[in-house]
Amino acid sequence: MKLPTVAAAAQRSLHLLLLLGGVATCGSLLLRALDTEARRRIRERGAAHFNLAATLLASAAKPCQVMLPLFCATRAATVVLALAEVAATKLNGQLSAVLAGSLSGRWAAAANWLLLAAGGGGGGSTSGAAALLGMLQWTTQLIQDCSELVAVLTLAWAAIDFKNRAMRSWTTSLQTDRDPFNDGLVPLLRLLSTGLSILIALAATGVTLVGFGFHIAPLMASIGGVGVVLGLATQDLLQNLTAAVSLYVTRPFVAGDQVKLINQEGVEVEGTVINIEPTRTILRDTTHRCIVHLSNSEVAQYIIMNHTQCQTLSRLQELQAQTGGAGYAIRTLPELAMAMRSAEMLSDSDSDGEQQRGAPCNGTAEQAGPGPAFAG
Repeated sequence: MKLPTVAAAAQRSLHLLLLLGGVATCGSLLLRALDTEARRRIRERGAAHFNLAATLLASAAKPCQVMLPLFCATRAATVVLALAEVAATKLNGQLSAVLAGSLSGRWAAAANWLLLAAGGGGGGSTSGAAALLGMLQWTTQLIQDCSELVAVLTLAWAAIDFKNRAMRSWTTSLQTDRDPFNDGLVPLLRLLSTGLSILIALAATGVTLVGFGFHIAPLMASIGGVGVVLGLATQDLLQNLTAAVSLYVTRPFVAGDQVKLINQEGVEVEGTVINIEPTRTILRDTTHRCIVHLSNSEVAQYIIMNHTQCQTLSRLQELQAQTGGAGYAIRTLPELAMAMRSAEMLSDSDSDGEQQRGAPCNGTAEQAGPGPAFAG
């Protein structure tokens, strides 16, 4: 919007400055109240219960509360510099007479450089008013880019805070539920959280560089090449992580199960599962009395014989026969996991005694075969 006089531009700039001051003050108070309300709702629901609306509000309130005054300050500086540009343009002749003798030597060279940076002609014949106008244009653009940087940092901060709150809620839910085997998912969630933080930071950096006028196409091409090299170098690691996700989802075994692993070459590994980590599975070999470390990608290629599930399934079939539910068929591993927990609650002492003795599968399961084998 073009204004006819410097006085009109000054009046409009004053209105904008008052508006920015009111937005900074009222906005900070409103964001503080919203932050308090969101935290109260999150505390009422508990850390294990994820409240999407309250989490979004709490994640956005704190960064906005901190960054809003800084954003308003940069916008106010932009308004003041724009007013100075208008004054330098309207009063060109008067400024030339005033600045002709004041800008000399190094100051004149600095003004010429700023004029060139702002896109002006520059050179030795540059007048004082033109040099001042170039300096104001360059500074205004810099402050405006800084205000955009504040907005980008606010969004990145809010995204990372929301991600951290969501991951913390899901981790707490997994660690406090009735299924202790869900605890193995916690390391994977933490690894995923770190990866998301890196992606958000890279995205914010790219947007910031574009805002400051940098051409990031060559940089993106270089990053793509580096990514391909890193992908090839970490291929085994990615395979192990993918296999770990498969093991956690399908659950052919869990910590504490007695298993026997057989690969295509006929190599057998038998023992008790100690832990399933993001990159490896740890077994305790009772025969050789040693700890066995297997990469998850190798475990996914093994034939898995789970003696613990076989014993529990046999006990479950006996209970079903006693209660008249012998015709019920277990078709999926989630059904087996639910049935196993039910069987343990119905006959905890008998099931523990069978596992401690390491008795082979008997009864109905023994007649049907050696027991179910689950492939990873």
